[in-house]
Amino acid sequence: MSTSWKGFPGPAVQLSSVDGDTSGRFTVAKIAARVFPDRKAFVEKVIAEQSELASPFPFGPYPTDTLKYKSKNVLEFQTPANTDGLGTASRLQKNDRPISGVAILFGKGPNLLQLSVRLSFETNDLTQFIIQQTEVEAANFGD
Repeated sequence: MSTSWKGFPGPAVQLSSVDGDTSGRFTVAKIAARVFPDRKAFVEKVIAEQSELASPFPFGPYPTDTLKYKSKNVLEFQTPANTDGLGTASRLQKNDRPISGVAILFGKGPNLLQLSVRLSFETNDLTQFIIQQTEVEAANFGD
């Protein structure tokens, strides 16, 4: 993937695992600041490492996202069509279809597993199944 690549413009399923103990801590902190308020201390620790990073870590959810907490570490989300949100904080570009998914914190890092799904109209009914299966499989990761 080149540096000019902007992401997937159409239907896509992206599953990302980010290690919060390494350079991935910046990505984990950005997501945690948005949707995992219990992890504020972790986010503030990452920000303190480099004070110039404070601005890219806004606290609080994206205004148009719909959030459904399954637990303090598991969050299902939907980013509406043509808007920025947790769904576009992935490799999926915004377009005329919503992006659904789940963000899961696990381990001591904490580590992040994020699924972002945007299917075609014809296959959209598979979205919730993909999300639920990801949650089931992630439960095996443990804390």
